[in-house]
Amino acid sequence: MTFNLKDFAVDHLRDDLAIEVIHPDSFVRDLIDLNEKRAAGAFRELRARKRHPHWEGDELIERARRAGLLQTAAWLEGEDVRRLL
Repeated sequence: MTFNLKDFAVDHLRDDLAIEVIHPDSFVRDLIDLNEKRAAGAFRELRARKRHPHWEGDELIERARRAGLLQTAAWLEGEDVRRLL
């Protein structure tokens, strides 16, 4: 998992070594897809640990977006998910 896909010999890693190189956002989305409720709980726990300063749901979403986790941020913004944060 890396943000820097262009500097990896992705074809070589995939074809010769059977290593999948994926963007962190895809990795997180794959984890979310495995169990959305558990993922929402993990994000809720992450927020709960941030006390100085405390993170509201909007702060978590914005930080995910700034970190390049655009699909994850979009999922977090969903009405059903936001209620669980």
